[in-house]
Amino acid sequence: MENRFVNAFCWLYGTTKKEAVKTYKALKNNDINYINNIINCFENNAKKAFYND
Repeated sequence: MENRFVNAFCWLYGTTKKEAVKTYKALKNNDINYINNIINCFENNAKKAFYND
């Protein structure tokens, strides 16, 4: 889950992987819904891009 979040967070906010890992570690115990929403946003965008091409 961490790897998926890091990729999605970097894509969405344009941050470095180091910053994304730091954010993940800060959120993983408190806000799992935010983590899941970021991942879902990224994956849904990838699916739409795949089917539209």
